[in-house]
Amino acid sequence: MYIEDLLNLLFINLKVSSYDKPILNSFVAQTTAGSGLTEKQSQLAIKLIKRYSKNLGNFLGKNITTFLDNPKFRYPIRKPKTSKTVEVVDHKFWGKAIRLEIPFNQEIINAIRQNKVNLGFSNWDSEDKCWMFSLEEKNLKFLSNIIEAYNILPDDELKNYFNQVKVIVNSIEKYIPMVSMENNRPILKNVSSVVPKLQSEDIISALFEARLLGVFTWDEQVTLQLNQLTLDSILLNFLNNESHKFFQIDSENYSVQSLLEIIKYTQPILFVIPSGDELKKTKEIYHLLIGAGFSSQQMSVMFRLSNKDDMDFNIFVKNNYLNNEISNQTKFVFVNTKIPKPVLRSNIRFNNIIVLGKLPHQQWIREYTKNKPNLVFYCEPNRQMEINFGDLYNNHP
Repeated sequence: MYIEDLLNLLFINLKVSSYDKPILNSFVAQTTAGSGLTEKQSQLAIKLIKRYSKNLGNFLGKNITTFLDNPKFRYPIRKPKTSKTVEVVDHKFWGKAIRLEIPFNQEIINAIRQNKVNLGFSNWDSEDKCWMFSLEEKNLKFLSNIIEAYNILPDDELKNYFNQVKVIVNSIEKYIPMVSMENNRPILKNVSSVVPKLQSEDIISALFEARLLGVFTWDEQVTLQLNQLTLDSILLNFLNNESHKFFQIDSENYSVQSLLEIIKYTQPILFVIPSGDELKKTKEIYHLLIGAGFSSQQMSVMFRLSNKDDMDFNIFVKNNYLNNEISNQTKFVFVNTKIPKPVLRSNIRFNNIIVLGKLPHQQWIREYTKNKPNLVFYCEPNRQMEINFGDLYNNHP
């Protein structure tokens, strides 16, 4: 049996002391990544296994002394790398890639793992014993911090890319699409000529309009305009919310009335009413909308419950004229556990999705809410289910 196998058995099946755990974790991470141990590490690994040899022997049902007296390693003993290089190379899939070769460093591995969702393509090349990153802005920004922190010198081509990124970061207002002001009117800056011009004249409406066009940033001129207004805190926090994350309103501390300002600017809206308290939650939103001046003809409840157990819900929908087909008048649609076919056939384009409770673990809701500019949870703290709006790329050590 290989020493690496014994390390894995110890890591997975047995309890080790808090003193030994970091060393064991490091060895397992290294060997799982396909990297052999150094001479010094191999001796330390054998000592570590000997310390728990009795427990390992009991677990395996045999004496492991022979494996330790004549140790065999799955991977060749590795000579420690001392050189640190990062360079641009050709890649058969990505065209150009960034190749990072460094001595084993758990801190850098942890940094890559922790930032994986925010990076472009990246993976550990077990044959070449190096990290490979696609050549794109997200990876350049991440690696520029790594090489600076660990004193790694890039090649000239990569250095040029890093300098370009710095220029952009230092002059961000010239590159990032954003809302600005011109002649006292909101405009879009740094966008393609095919992007429609803003139609809204007031700044709040313009910011919501910009979100639907994929623009979530504004400049100092807009900030000055906002500072002159008395804005609802929920509304301002919503506008500041990052585009790829949902926005949560704590239903324990804020009444349903707190949704009103967001509702005002984001119609048409899809209300998702998860199973449980359908009548109560539908009533709350209905009365909120009626109180704000909307009519029943602008609402459409697209689900019904069992007459046997939930007749009151169906009666409420009927008596308040909420069983409307979707039309040009429709501003608010209510669904429960699925998107009904009439909603899909209507081609209605929702500007906001508001979930009144915990989001059900169903594929349709994941797909339907994916990449929407506005997604709001009105629920108790820690009850929402976080949507993964980005793809998780590749495995890594």
